[in-house]
Amino acid sequence: MRRSPMPRLRHFAICVSDLDKSAKFYGDVFGMKRHGREDLSIGSAVYMGDGTINLALLNFVGTEGHDFGDKAEGQIGPNHFGFQVDSMKETQALIEQNGGRFFFDLGDERKGNFERKFKDPEGIIFDISENGWVGTDGRKIKSDPAHAFLDEVLVTPEALSGRIKHFALTVKQLEKQSEFYQTVFGLKFLGYDHQPMGSAIYLSDGVTNLALIHPNKPENEIVSGPNHCGFQVTDLKATEGKIDSAGGKFFFDFGDAKHGNFERKFKDHDGVVFDISKHGWTGTDSYIEQKHEDEKTLAPAK
Repeated sequence: MRRSPMPRLRHFAICVSDLDKSAKFYGDVFGMKRHGREDLSIGSAVYMGDGTINLALLNFVGTEGHDFGDKAEGQIGPNHFGFQVDSMKETQALIEQNGGRFFFDLGDERKGNFERKFKDPEGIIFDISENGWVGTDGRKIKSDPAHAFLDEVLVTPEALSGRIKHFALTVKQLEKQSEFYQTVFGLKFLGYDHQPMGSAIYLSDGVTNLALIHPNKPENEIVSGPNHCGFQVTDLKATEGKIDSAGGKFFFDFGDAKHGNFERKFKDHDGVVFDISKHGWTGTDSYIEQKHEDEKTLAPAK
């Protein structure tokens, strides 16, 4: 079963220690716009946007709405991600037919922020939404004026110095997870990448790259879940300066610039890992292809 238009990656969420401090970090470094704050029984969130992707900064409390049990407070790091879909009913059927399972519903359709949460076959949490998320160009239903608490105006392109173009998940079974996301969401398979630290499969919705990463370690040491996100920037050096000034720090370089797969990894003030790349990621609408005689290509499907 296929739907039109194709589902799109539109939402990435991370747990942070201080909502306002993290909002300032991603605003100062990348020019993301703060669209508002939401306070619920399960915790609070600040929503940032780059015009295409919504970045949710989260603080959980209590025992509901997460997988942390009674240890929700103080959690740091990537938490989940989300797809905007044309039909929630059809997508839910595909999810469940392919080994995913319903988690819970969150939000209020009157406020235009309703999402349905699921777990994939390895237990990784993801959302689906018909309306989309604030701060994205796919948003269908704006907040009802009687319940509005979000700024629906998109960030101007001139204000941005980076856009989210890459999501990465740590998985135990590359092929099975790849098949799940291809079958359910129609993501395009781009190929394999094998490195000393592990292997990856790259998928794409045509705009955003989704990397499934299998670390080179025993399976019982691998924890499935969202790993990081990546920003395509126009000026690496200037962005590095902003990261440093905002309290972030360099982590390590990954890939080879001459082969078109180079990214520089950093940690924000909470230690949350993110990438920056000038050329971007394969399978995205803004990828700057590198041309070299010895250019490395992604390995084909097995």
